[in-house]
Amino acid sequence: MNPRPIDLTNKVLLDRLSDDYLYWRVSEGGLEAPFLSAMPAFKDILDDEQRWELIAYVRSIATETEDLPMIGGVDFQVGLNILQTYGCLACHRYNDQGNFVGPDLHDIGVARTADQLLADIIDPSAEISTGFADTMPRDYSEKMTEDDLMLLVDFLAGSIGEYP
Repeated sequence: MNPRPIDLTNKVLLDRLSDDYLYWRVSEGGLEAPFLSAMPAFKDILDDEQRWELIAYVRSIATETEDLPMIGGVDFQVGLNILQTYGCLACHRYNDQGNFVGPDLHDIGVARTADQLLADIIDPSAEISTGFADTMPRDYSEKMTEDDLMLLVDFLAGSIGEYP
């Protein structure tokens, strides 16, 4: 599939996602911004009970693995999920997913430190990458939880072009 979906058998990732969020995503799919994934909406295909059964099934197959791929100390699937959840891939590209409106993030950790990345997210107009316009929303630090913001910064700082 293109883009490649997140790994729903990853218990670390699923533990971050509430049942209400999963129900909403199953119902609405991911074809629209900010997700822009290949997942169709199932609200017209599965009834309410079937959608809840699907969520229970997905949770039942989630497993903990000892060899989770980590980027910047963050589980790869968690980092990718944060990029998808907050709409980063609507403009940026990572792991062959997303767009080219903003800089490619797969190796952003080579050029930017964690502190620089945090500043880039909090005040995206302060320093614009050459060849790109000043189009990044200025309210990401308000939309994201502090935990997600710090996980994203660590994930991006560890992104040096090597990923699963």
